[in-house]
Amino acid sequence: MPGTLGNVPRPKRTQRRLIRREAGNLDARLVSPDVRVADRAAEDRGILAVDELRACGLTDDEIETRARNGHLHCLYRGVYAVGHTAISREARWLAAVKACRPHGVLSHYAGSAHWGFVEWDDREPEVTVPGPGTRIHEGIRVHRSTTLERKDWMVHDGIPVTTPARTLLDLASVLPHAPLRRAVREAMRSAG
Repeated sequence: MPGTLGNVPRPKRTQRRLIRREAGNLDARLVSPDVRVADRAAEDRGILAVDELRACGLTDDEIETRARNGHLHCLYRGVYAVGHTAISREARWLAAVKACRPHGVLSHYAGSAHWGFVEWDDREPEVTVPGPGTRIHEGIRVHRSTTLERKDWMVHDGIPVTTPARTLLDLASVLPHAPLRRAVREAMRSAG
């Protein structure tokens, strides 16, 4: 009978995940890399970078094979959606931040949308990275800042993003006066 082991019914999906986690706690070597990838992806909006896939036990060749077979979908250089490409905007933002590791943070218009100050309009995500340089990430608008410090960003809903104050400061460089004023009003409304 499919789905059973003898007379014992097959555990439901949530029970199987719990069993896998418990097995991982007992001996991580017993859990396949694909199970570790699935568990890690479930914690991170379905988005994993190459270093995270390697930490799950996949080799570069195995990553390539899974990408070729449609199990991993490259969103940005070195960043993959696990299993499918129907990802949320927040997952897309997280992927952009992961592509700009180790110190990239969501900022400007994308950061404002993440904070709820503006409506997202499906433009390229914007990420600010500290220091000078010109590294280009296809599909991401990268901003360089020599003034971005640790106090200027935080993790909001699992995504590293500039603080509300820094986000509005950055937004002032990319928005005309009237939309900026609306964003500031929305920020003040949500803060108080």
